[in-house]
Amino acid sequence: MDYGYPRNDRLVNQAKDPQALAAIKQKIIGHKTGKVILYAPTWRDDYFIRKGMYKMNLPFSLSKVVNALGKDDVLIIRPHYLVAESINIHGFEAQVKVCVDEDIDDLYLISDLLITDYSSVMFDYAILNRPMLFYPYDLAHYQGDIRGFYFDYDKVPGPVVTNELDFVSALEQFLSQGNYPAYAAKMTAFRQQFTTWEKGTASERVVALMEAEANKKAVKVTEPS
Repeated sequence: MDYGYPRNDRLVNQAKDPQALAAIKQKIIGHKTGKVILYAPTWRDDYFIRKGMYKMNLPFSLSKVVNALGKDDVLIIRPHYLVAESINIHGFEAQVKVCVDEDIDDLYLISDLLITDYSSVMFDYAILNRPMLFYPYDLAHYQGDIRGFYFDYDKVPGPVVTNELDFVSALEQFLSQGNYPAYAAKMTAFRQQFTTWEKGTASERVVALMEAEANKKAVKVTEPS
């Protein structure tokens, strides 16, 4: 059915409500000013301390990222819950937050930039038509040894950087310009391919379909033999 995902209705509809966005930002960040950068990498199940215990090392220096941020800007790190406790943000708590339990939609809605690598968050975030930065620092290993890809990674709708120097440079470009104009055409093509069904009415349409089907069955049951 070409309805879109019911779970994405909120992204479509609430993104148009500045007051709601400000309230979410106040709740999670503690203030309404400044940019929010969301780092949401994919889950890497091959990086573990021992069986059942995983860890995550940030592929960038927090000090370099915080130095690039404005005084009211915030970096949100959204890790897999199994590695959240291994992330050390000591000394940077004023501008860096690890958000594990928050609704991911809330994080999308208040973010000005998504940084990811191979995660499917890129498809949901594209609904908002906001810039994305791709940091696949282990590209060859991930593609060849872990999971690989099911679509052409060269078509992701934003800059692709594979080392910390280029990553910080691309982040600084966004912070100064607010966008990645050179990737506008890729974003348009990406949204055309993956988000055109998202109209904000999927839940309503699915429920209406379920009710219609239920009514058909009820009519058949009550028909005289």
